[in-house]
Amino acid sequence: MPASLLQGFAEMAFRFVLEIVFHLVGYCVGRVVVAVVTLGRVQCERFSDPPPRRRQRASAHLYRRGPLIHLSAEMTALAGLLAIGLAVAGFFLIRRLTA
Repeated sequence: MPASLLQGFAEMAFRFVLEIVFHLVGYCVGRVVVAVVTLGRVQCERFSDPPPRRRQRASAHLYRRGPLIHLSAEMTALAGLLAIGLAVAGFFLIRRLTA
């Protein structure tokens, strides 16, 4: 097999793993984090929900749908990954300070 073909397969596999981590882990943790931080005032849209017909701007990730405020699925996953990163950094910081 040529090296470029192997590199292509490796890149596809790496992107697939990143998509799984970003969407599954980040989104699940993000739904909990957003609900706790905003005390339930902001709801997260599901991946299966169609995007709203009208958004304020083309890139709006926070929008109103009726009386409720919704956060897009991508931003929910990003919030989850940030929470995981902060938890890991906090763990290592506390471990370093107590050692």
